[in-house]
Amino acid sequence: MGKLFLSHRVDFLAQHLVDQLINDDLGIFTTRLILVPNASLKQWLLLELAKQSPEQGIAGVSVLTLQESLKKFCRPSGYTEIFCSLFQALPRLKNQKLRAYLEKTVGSLVEFSSWLTESFLRYSHFCPSLFEKKEIGEEWQKELIQNLFVEGSLRHPLKNPLPIPPVHCFGFDFLPEWIWETFQFPCIYIFSPCLHFWEDLCSDRERKRLHRFWEKRKTRSEQRKELDTYLQEAPSILANWGQAGRETLKILDRFSLEVFEHYEEDEKTPSSTLTRLQRRLLEFDLSPLEPHPDDLSLQITKTGSSLLREVQHLHTTILDLIHSKNIPCSEIAILAPDIQPYASLIQFVFSDLPFRIAALDIGQKSFLYQGMHRLFDFENVLQQEFMDLFENPSFTRARGWDKNALAWIRARFAEKLWDEEALLEKFIYLLPEEDLRLATSSADLLEQWIGVMQEIRTDISSLQTPRTLAAWAQHLPPLLEKYFFLDKENEMEEAAWNFFEQTMNELKHLP
Repeated sequence: MGKLFLSHRVDFLAQHLVDQLINDDLGIFTTRLILVPNASLKQWLLLELAKQSPEQGIAGVSVLTLQESLKKFCRPSGYTEIFCSLFQALPRLKNQKLRAYLEKTVGSLVEFSSWLTESFLRYSHFCPSLFEKKEIGEEWQKELIQNLFVEGSLRHPLKNPLPIPPVHCFGFDFLPEWIWETFQFPCIYIFSPCLHFWEDLCSDRERKRLHRFWEKRKTRSEQRKELDTYLQEAPSILANWGQAGRETLKILDRFSLEVFEHYEEDEKTPSSTLTRLQRRLLEFDLSPLEPHPDDLSLQITKTGSSLLREVQHLHTTILDLIHSKNIPCSEIAILAPDIQPYASLIQFVFSDLPFRIAALDIGQKSFLYQGMHRLFDFENVLQQEFMDLFENPSFTRARGWDKNALAWIRARFAEKLWDEEALLEKFIYLLPEEDLRLATSSADLLEQWIGVMQEIRTDISSLQTPRTLAAWAQHLPPLLEKYFFLDKENEMEEAAWNFFEQTMNELKHLP
């Protein structure tokens, strides 16, 4: 029988986790595994385990995010493997309309393969039934899944999983049912904001849907009104925001779990609107919440549809916390459902404050990453394509060019001196005609410029040569190291290069 720990405070859950790890009788050489939702909670939990354990630390503890654990134990196919398989399989499908669309341009096939790859990665986590063995009909989607995942070599997380050791599950609001069944967690630690039973609450939308359902069933209006009144008797925040938690509790009801609940009020915490709201949720209190005008612990700001205005208001609020309450930036955390739309605005508005954006592929913001795409996007090797690449900071640092060198090159392009014949004529700078003579100080730069452009043309042509995936993995890294500078002290540049290296390593092991 497993154990389920419920509490309205995450530090209480961490305390129970420490007790279970210390008293599990597994021996000091056994690795303890803990599954957490994200990297931020992972860092906090490691510090909390050290703080709450008697020895200021627990040996052999390994904290994994969900993606890390799936990769470790379930061995699912990665993005690169799925994309390459789709790229090869799509043109061979029987569906004529789809094939006609994909044969228009290579870009159509690449874009569609990328979109399908992301879809398959998402579906494999939440819809494992799609990957069961079925008869292939006329639907091209089913044909792909059966050919690649069922009969082929691609693996979704549930296909041939490795033996999974005992893993503690900490802090998840929701997980797909198949993960609960596959991992069979011995101990589960879940945040629960209310000490009373709240599994049968309904959000406003769910309540209206129930009302329409019983109305279609011709149920008497008095009965519908009585049901609606009952469903409304709940804290609205708990009913509307706790849907994921309620679904999790319903899933866990199917397992044999010993439940431990830990709900205590912290009397030392000063009273505020936020603490009073937490207490109301904890006690299922429906009485009106009296406002305190001077209390800023809970604020709601209307910014319209402007994302920039949201970020600007957040910036102002943080500056006020820093200056008026001396709160360091390291103790301020900002949470968002999706940080991607705000990323560029944060970098613009928060230029005067230290910050770090978690759960975001920062490598895409690096000059190295952008330079890679500039190089691989060359089509006709035109003047503007060269200049876009030359102005990339990672490319210029690798050449040792400064802003004066770039200005000189830009001027030569303006003179239409970017084809080989014109360059050769300019390079013969010892001719007697004064207008063709080149200053000695610029000769080295011109020679380097000619060499770089010829090398780029040659290397771009070499990319047209067909190769195996393993051969591409050998060919591309030296090419990028030749043209770009890797700044290992820059987090974004290092993230971009690590992602590229990981992709190349995956290609080496593909057939």
